[in-house]
Amino acid sequence: MGDTDNRISIVIDPSHAKWVLGGLFREMAASSKLFFREIPIEIPAPKNLGAVKVWLDACFKIRDSKILLFTSLTPLENYMKFPLKSMDQRIGLWFTHKEGEFTKSELQALRRTNHIFVHSRREIENLRSISNARITVLTGAINSNRFYPQSVSGEEIAWVGTPTPRKRPELLFQIAKKLPDVSFKVLGPGWKESKYWELVKEIKNISVVDLNGAMTSRDLDGCSIFLMTSQTEGGPMPLLEAIGSGLFPIVTDAGFARDVLSLAEVPEEFVLHPQADLFVAAIVRAKELIKTGFSPNRERVLDLTFEKMANLVISSLIKN
Repeated sequence: MGDTDNRISIVIDPSHAKWVLGGLFREMAASSKLFFREIPIEIPAPKNLGAVKVWLDACFKIRDSKILLFTSLTPLENYMKFPLKSMDQRIGLWFTHKEGEFTKSELQALRRTNHIFVHSRREIENLRSISNARITVLTGAINSNRFYPQSVSGEEIAWVGTPTPRKRPELLFQIAKKLPDVSFKVLGPGWKESKYWELVKEIKNISVVDLNGAMTSRDLDGCSIFLMTSQTEGGPMPLLEAIGSGLFPIVTDAGFARDVLSLAEVPEEFVLHPQADLFVAAIVRAKELIKTGFSPNRERVLDLTFEKMANLVISSLIKN
């Protein structure tokens, strides 16, 4: 392959472009000249007349790319509908999670891939029964510049995310009600417009920060513990960022949570079943550990750089 043929085009779903996944891939693309563009190409679903033109333009834009990296199954499914696609393209897929059974089009897309990147080892067995693609565990990356210095420790407990059912905000509310003397800080967009807002206002020890940009360690000032209550996760990247900021994580067993806690040398007892009483007991235990001077190994998390992630993706898609 020539230099142009070696460059990788990144393709994303429009709904992800301006949120965490979009930021992740923009930072990765900016770390190497072997990515064809710093801004991922957005491929929408051709669901109506207006969207069809945008879809066709995007598909033609990547038609001649020799190597494509799709940031999730959805844009790959939409590209597979393009009748003029090249069957000689090398296809990479960033796969985080799947709720429920795979659809027929998702299975077809998975079987077309040459290389799948997964966040967690837990996804490997299921994928191997579906696709002959090579599979690489790739936890993610963090921009360490946003998390030096670490957060100023305080008594608050942080919870980061949007008000969606899969994040289990109701579990957070239960925990907060059982610990009325503890302050909880929720960071994320869309809370005031959500069905949860009236309930949030009734819980006096929860405050909401409408975080719309990239999180930094300054956003977590005043916190010492990070909670993740999710049922399913495509990461979550805020877990990496919270540990990188110096917070102690208490999590459900979703996404790459177990892998990351192991990396950060946090005891496995802080990976919990989604029960409020278990979280309350873990918070008490975490506070005791913090007082002894124990803290997660944030340096190992901060060492997950975008350059390293990019090099692994490039070596997998170009050299293999």
